[in-house]
Amino acid sequence: MVDFAKRLRNELETRGVSQRWLADAADTKEATISRYVNGINKSPDVEILVGIAKALNVTTDYLLGLTDIPRVKYEINAEERILLSTLRKASERDLAIIWQILDAYLTPSERGFLRPTEDEDEVKAG
Repeated sequence: MVDFAKRLRNELETRGVSQRWLADAADTKEATISRYVNGINKSPDVEILVGIAKALNVTTDYLLGLTDIPRVKYEINAEERILLSTLRKASERDLAIIWQILDAYLTPSERGFLRPTEDEDEVKAG
């Protein structure tokens, strides 16, 4: 079984968020999150586990190591459909501005996905 502390630590690092942020988002104390991350408390309280999962947008089963699938597929709500529809209509210039605004909310891995590496740029230019 995968270690809860390891999964939790990995999710925090991947998203680039602090233990303080997660504690606030999960409605608990930073010390509680720290004890989970460091493996001091091995079994999370159910209410806190649910809060952590919601805050990180992963399933409780994923955090507990019962599955390797972090998220449940969900339907896009009306607001998200409108955003996607509008985004598809935006000009290249407007898209660049939108991505500049959204950059503050992206995780490091999301940024890496959106920005090609220098090697990929050279191949395209080549």
